[in-house]
Amino acid sequence: MNNRLGYILKEAGIVRNVKALHVQDNSFFIEGTASLNALEAADPAEQSLTIIAKSRETEREALFVPYEKKGNAFKVEVPLHQLKPLHTNKDVIDLYIRVELGTYLRERKLGQEEFTYYKDDIITSHSLQTEGEVLEYYATHTPRGNVKLETALLSEKHAAWLEKKMKLMNALPESTRGL
Repeated sequence: MNNRLGYILKEAGIVRNVKALHVQDNSFFIEGTASLNALEAADPAEQSLTIIAKSRETEREALFVPYEKKGNAFKVEVPLHQLKPLHTNKDVIDLYIRVELGTYLRERKLGQEEFTYYKDDIITSHSLQTEGEVLEYYATHTPRGNVKLETALLSEKHAAWLEKKMKLMNALPESTRGL
């Protein structure tokens, strides 16, 4: 080497992992872990977390603060009635995790470190009744393990047809589904 020193300055990233996702009382509940991955970063307990739900179509977003945080573990509730104003009738809502430490702020899509990707596989879903219509929410994975919410507004007639078809599909042996 020619007695020269080189260095690279790289921002701290976020380590995140969704451990559980379920629906209860018209809300999605997400449990996971998240923190800055820099060795010099402060204790995860000193880092504040926010979940961001952002519509791909309208780019509107809503922020959700965890109701429980211990170290880098968190639990957050995402009420569906707060998502409804964000999206169009058929839309995708991306979920992000924001980690803040003082004035330093980083965001990353919320997802799982280890997962098995199946195209069109639904992690969990929920139907929200509106006036004469049904708003469907489906939590799914992207190919990179991020969690997204897909929305679809259906008439009550179409929602009943879809529910009937899903019951029939679930009654079939797994090896014949999708044929």
